[in-house]
Amino acid sequence: MTTRYVVKPAAGRVAVKLAGIQEKTDGGIIIPDQHRGSPTQGVVYASCAPYDLNGEAYEPLYMPGDLVVFGEYTGTRITIGRDTIVVLKERDIIASIVEVSETLQPSADSLSLIKVHDS
Repeated sequence: MTTRYVVKPAAGRVAVKLAGIQEKTDGGIIIPDQHRGSPTQGVVYASCAPYDLNGEAYEPLYMPGDLVVFGEYTGTRITIGRDTIVVLKERDIIASIVEVSETLQPSADSLSLIKVHDS
């Protein structure tokens, strides 16, 4: 029988599944292990319960599936099977990355990033 584990973050925290680390540059140069650094983005895997430690209603800021960016040395890293998960406080998340359609205009408090493809 296989044991299955579920991560349940405490109030005000989220569990983030780390994104892969870039091993090569766009030019094909292999980056040595000591220079790769720690991943700073990932996908929210689990969010805290919808109430705080006092039992009051609380709406989590980040939901499972959100792509987020966080500081390199924030949170607690745990390994479950082959996955590395970081449990962090919501306030340690620097930003979320959201894909928008071309018909929507970004709001004044967001930054648009445009990916340019070489032809």
